Amino acid sequence: MRRIILALALLTASSTLALAQQPEQVALPRIAKTATVNVSQLGPDYFPQMVNLEAPFPGGSSYRSWLLSRKEEIFANYQPQPGASHKTQGTAPKPTQGTNFVGNSYAQSVPNDNDCAISDDGMLVSVINTNIFMYDAPNSNNVKIVSLANFSSALGIPNSKYDPKVTYDPKADRFIMVFLNGFTETTSKIILAFSQTNDPTGNWNLYALEGNPLNDTTWTDYPIIGMTDKEFFITGNLLIPGLSWQLGFSQSIIWQIDKDNGYNGDSLNLSLWSNIKYGGRPIRNLLPIQSGSTTVGPDIYFLSNRNFDASNDSVFILHLTDTLGAPGAALNVDVKKSSTPYGMPPAAHQKFNQYLQTNDARWLGGFIENDKIQFVGNCVNPDNGLAGFYHGIIDNVSSTMDVSGTVLGDSTLDYGYPNIAYTGNSSTDNSAMIGFNHASVDTSAGFSAIYFDGTDHSERLTLKKGDNYINVLSGTAERWGDYSGCQRKYNEPGTVWVSGTWAKSNTDPGTWISEVKAPPSVGVEEEIKRSPVTVESWPNPASEFVTVEFDLEKSMDLEVALYDLQGRQVMLLWADRAKGGKNRFSFSTDPLAMGVFFLKIKGQDGMVASKKIVVQR
Repeated sequence: MRRIILALALLTASSTLALAQQPEQVALPRIAKTATVNVSQLGPDYFPQMVNLEAPFPGGSSYRSWLLSRKEEIFANYQPQPGASHKTQGTAPKPTQGTNFVGNSYAQSVPNDNDCAISDDGMLVSVINTNIFMYDAPNSNNVKIVSLANFSSALGIPNSKYDPKVTYDPKADRFIMVFLNGFTETTSKIILAFSQTNDPTGNWNLYALEGNPLNDTTWTDYPIIGMTDKEFFITGNLLIPGLSWQLGFSQSIIWQIDKDNGYNGDSLNLSLWSNIKYGGRPIRNLLPIQSGSTTVGPDIYFLSNRNFDASNDSVFILHLTDTLGAPGAALNVDVKKSSTPYGMPPAAHQKFNQYLQTNDARWLGGFIENDKIQFVGNCVNPDNGLAGFYHGIIDNVSSTMDVSGTVLGDSTLDYGYPNIAYTGNSSTDNSAMIGFNHASVDTSAGFSAIYFDGTDHSERLTLKKGDNYINVLSGTAERWGDYSGCQRKYNEPGTVWVSGTWAKSNTDPGTWISEVKAPPSVGVEEEIKRSPVTVESWPNPASEFVTVEFDLEKSMDLEVALYDLQGRQVMLLWADRAKGGKNRFSFSTDPLAMGVFFLKIKGQDGMVASKKIVVQR
């Protein structure tokens, strides 16, 4: 017997006050492990798949047909929006590209739903429909290729496998993978896999969740995944088969799952959140917000928006406050107004009147760090009606939740399917990397990255130039992929691995995998040369204590931190208000090994002072 627990959420917005329906938490029976698979021992792989090559057409009954009609209606006579603007590039330095190589083959299936995850040891799992590639990434060495069908064959479920997502857990040092099975209420399953070790070619624990969890007439589509310290989350859209998209969408749901059960191969302790609405309307496409530098918890945030609108500024923020079974755990829903509106993007242009589908304006990736959520999604470029992407920031997540955004675009290129990962390494570093697809009439479909230094964006870095346009489906509307991969290498701050679509030929839209690095920060030696504040220190070399003196023109907030020779922060020593005039600061060197360090003093107005500190014993 299922037990229904109601959690009341009062929803407030800057323009309206509305009482939302109560999200329902269904405590489900524990789900036993269905099978164990050892990837290295799998037998012959036939890579089975069924592909419909008919492109959607305006006037059809499908969701994508309606979407094409909606886009044609919006962009037939598009006019630049008064007062709106996009950013082509900012003042931040460009990122650099490291190791990069051809990823998953096209394998005759559309679209290329790219996702990837990399371990601290450099093992990378890259997925598309309908296969999994496993790499020793630093050496560009492909160590295993397996189809989703063969990977899950031990489950004995014969239906189509699609929409894979994968992530890496930096604290457990394990991988988690999710993909879907079937397209009806009787065949729909969610395949959930936990690696038993950090070697993805070894054993995985497999579970089959019901794709019709409410036991009605729906099936699950479009999974998105996230995690906290203790739990794993899957969101999905429940659809009613055989109906038009207008009538076929039922609701979006959230699965809440104990991670340790999955890693250990135990029965899963889990629950399901449903009936998630605002103003009587179901909230679609719930994006779990990933951790930035490492997993956090026990709470987690989810984002959504009005993804079909030509222009809207509403951002839905859902907060799941605690873990499974915790007293008072609730799913609270709020809506905030962004300072910059977003809007559904047009199709991307190619040669010979071929187009690439850009889907709607749903949020596609996001992370939380330093009480900020950064997120991205497809968006119209308001200046010229091309496809761009939206980079949003929610400041003060734990209090006021102030939302702002920037539209990134180009004068000739269309952008599509961005994803984002944190690159920073301190409480004051809010830098991030954004990977995305690009194309135009004159530029073949390729893959790019933009770096955000916490304040401004860089110019676009081309990671891979396309060699041709994409022409797989009949008609002119081609699939570009529904998402791209982007994950931080957790033990290498500043390094992100990305996977996206590029056109090898017009019938071979493959995957490109790239290591992207944040630009080197201003060297500490250079900071000393241009420092506007003189810092005196003694003794230097030091063995026990260091004392420094410096003058401030006025009172201000300061941070004093130690850095090593590679520019990595060793310790934030002090952060508070300092008075104008002469100041003296001291600290013990006992926790430090012998060597050279740099003491950096950062002020609220950008003032930076540095002093080399030599520690001897």
